[in-house]
Amino acid sequence: GFDFTQVSGLSNEICQKLVDHQPENLARAGRIQGVTPSALSLLLVYLKRESQLPNVANASNG
Repeated sequence: GFDFTQVSGLSNEICQKLVDHQPENLARAGRIQGVTPSALSLLLVYLKRESQLPNVANASNG
């Protein structure tokens, strides 16, 4: 599953809830009691940044 501990800014409590539930997407993560809108924003920013890294590497190669 996804390693939620790598997302900087998540509280330990929210991180543990996400690890326990292993939601399949952001919508399901948002339904977990205690997961805040700001935590979902942090996840979204992290996922967008991670998805862009390979594109940046490929663009610089050639």
